[in-house]
Amino acid sequence: GTLTAATGNLVLSPAVSNAGYTLVSAGTVAASGATVSLSPTDRSTAKTKVLVASALNLTGTGVLDLGNNDLIVKAGDLSALRALVASAALTASAGTAHTALAVFPNDTGTGLSYFDAYDGVTALAPSDLIVKFTYKGDTNLDGTLDGVDLANITRGLTLGLTGWQNGDTDYDGDVDGND
Repeated sequence: GTLTAATGNLVLSPAVSNAGYTLVSAGTVAASGATVSLSPTDRSTAKTKVLVASALNLTGTGVLDLGNNDLIVKAGDLSALRALVASAALTASAGTAHTALAVFPNDTGTGLSYFDAYDGVTALAPSDLIVKFTYKGDTNLDGTLDGVDLANITRGLTLGLTGWQNGDTDYDGDVDGND
């Protein structure tokens, strides 16, 4: 199915179970001149909501606001998804100056999946993309900022690497003070 918003705002505010939550399964989330919002989760009392979609179609001034939740795009285009985050068409309004959306493939680079399941969503494939709400600088996505993250950022800065795992949290192609 397709979840479409042409004008105005559409807010999704479901209850969340401890096993996670899937709002759109194998469907397209589309917004053109509208904002589709996922209501923020109180992370102290509930697990993160996870939106699962086969595609995102955000055109014009269309926005998908994840609040402080996560997204899985089945067999997605990594560059296109990172571009949506960089352009703020895919955003997290519940965040602060210290949080961001990390976009990463579920592929280990060897054709195997990092995750077989993610917050209650099962049967993940290596071709799936995960968008995680986390802290800027949390390069290994463990929810904390520590020496491992600092080492990854230092390596990214020194070697001119890109990608979230190397400290390029704004997806502008380099690791610098803006990240």
